[in-house]
Amino acid sequence: MIGYGTMLLEAMVAIVSLSCVMIWASTSENLKGSPSIIYARGMGEFLSLLHIPPKLAIGFALMAFVTFVYDTLDVCTRLGRYIIQELTGLDGWGGRWLGTGLTAGVPLFFLLQPPMMVKGVEQPLYKTFWNLFGASNQLLAALTLLGVTVWLWQTRRQAWVWLVTGLPCVWMYVMSSWALAAMTFPSFFSPESGSFQIPKEPVPWIGIVLLALAALMLVEAYIALVRRRHPPAPQPATLASQAAAS
Repeated sequence: MIGYGTMLLEAMVAIVSLSCVMIWASTSENLKGSPSIIYARGMGEFLSLLHIPPKLAIGFALMAFVTFVYDTLDVCTRLGRYIIQELTGLDGWGGRWLGTGLTAGVPLFFLLQPPMMVKGVEQPLYKTFWNLFGASNQLLAALTLLGVTVWLWQTRRQAWVWLVTGLPCVWMYVMSSWALAAMTFPSFFSPESGSFQIPKEPVPWIGIVLLALAALMLVEAYIALVRRRHPPAPQPATLASQAAAS
């Protein structure tokens, strides 16, 4: 109940974040600046309706934005360390340092790289991954819902499973995969001639990896559901034990 309620509450945070941008006209001066500033201005506009001073509201919004980012970095580092320890089987301090070093070392490598040209604009390499973050983050939510849906259906066999987790899973899976595909496949075609090209930037390749992993998870979920519908036949030992018991 707490986990599902938290998911709904986080969805409400996403809706509020979108509304903070949607309230401004396309020509508004408030849309100039970094995304965090735009978000803070929109949040300040909302909180001003509650008679909260704009400066205090903008400061609160900036604090909330930074908290979200740091919390995400902390969770990613911890989960990366756990996954590496499970894959390598290393435990103790050695596994912890190795997992943390690899998880933090890969982002550090991209942070230290020189700027690159993306669609004619020079920008730091780490910023090229920012667009992937939203889609990959929501894809992770979709895959989590997918696993929970399969587990609930196998253990409960109730129609409410498809409404409670199945329907949100389909929505999240389709929208996040659609976003990833829209950011990935256009890079493989030249905008001038429309012919196939091999992109030099890493974002399209990471998008393909994420889409492949998402497809693999979907296939595994389907196989799990199909196997559950057709349970294996009892083994001879099981039949013999049942006959002896009767």
